[in-house]
Amino acid sequence: LLNGRYGPYISYQKLNYKIPKGTDPAAMTEEDCRKIIEKGNGSGKKGKK
Repeated sequence: LLNGRYGPYISYQKLNYKIPKGTDPAAMTEEDCRKIIEKGNGSGKKGKK
């Protein structure tokens, strides 16, 4: 669980997952993080053009 330039996010296996607005990152449990990761929509580093 990290705090980035555009808000909090989860970094897992070289992918980043946004935390939904209105969610308190300090109150999140491991179970909450797993649900976000299972939902998908992770973004990783983009390749060169």
